[in-house]
Amino acid sequence: MAPLIRAGSSHHRTPFKKTRSPGTKERHELQRKAHSSRRIRVEHGTAHLKNWRTLPATSAAAST
Repeated sequence: MAPLIRAGSSHHRTPFKKTRSPGTKERHELQRKAHSSRRIRVEHGTAHLKNWRTLPATSAAAST
C-alpha cells in the first residue's frame, strides 16, 4: 500500500522553528491570515449546505 502523503510534498508544511530570523513573524502572520481567509469560505459553504438540507425536512413535516 502506498503512503498517503509523499515525502517532500509541497502541500504540507512543518511548523516554524522557535529560533526565527528577522521578518519571519510578519511572514507567518500573513500566511496565517491567508489560510484563515481561505478556510472561512469553506466553513461558510459547508454551513450553507447544512442549513439548506434541513429545509426540505422542515417543510415536509409542516405539510403533513
